[in-house]
Amino acid sequence: MTNTSDHSTRDQRLHAEDEARNMMRNPEALSDEDGYKVQRAVLQAPAILTEESMCTAEDTFRADSYAEVRRVAFGILKHSGLQICDRTVSNRQLAVEQAEFVEEIGSYIEYLKAIVLLMETAEFRVKLALTMRADVEDVVREGKAVFAARKHSESLSN
Repeated sequence: MTNTSDHSTRDQRLHAEDEARNMMRNPEALSDEDGYKVQRAVLQAPAILTEESMCTAEDTFRADSYAEVRRVAFGILKHSGLQICDRTVSNRQLAVEQAEFVEEIGSYIEYLKAIVLLMETAEFRVKLALTMRADVEDVVREGKAVFAARKHSESLSN
């Protein structure tokens, strides 16, 4: 069992990493001291997912339990604001369904925000790790070339 101080330290380290990520939004404005602070925050950041939570997150993502709410949202967006308002005001049953939709889409939005935060954190950690290499420019250039070639190959096969 993990004690409260372990959770507190973990939370503090994750908070420090969030602050570091925010600082990196404008890297040109960072002083050397700030740069070291960012680096220290990432080096001390704990793992975010366990193997089990990673598998659960991936299974949830693949199950796409939000497919229906996403399709409804896209369907709504085919109509103008005026059309949506007219239909909602004139049809009580539709209005109730839309109120339910608002609850569902809110849950979906929170889910997507959590996914975005995880992806941004993974990107940030790797970017910072790359800057620790003496040959960072060459490695990044090579990575970009591999990515571009793969995307080009995929576009040809589609």
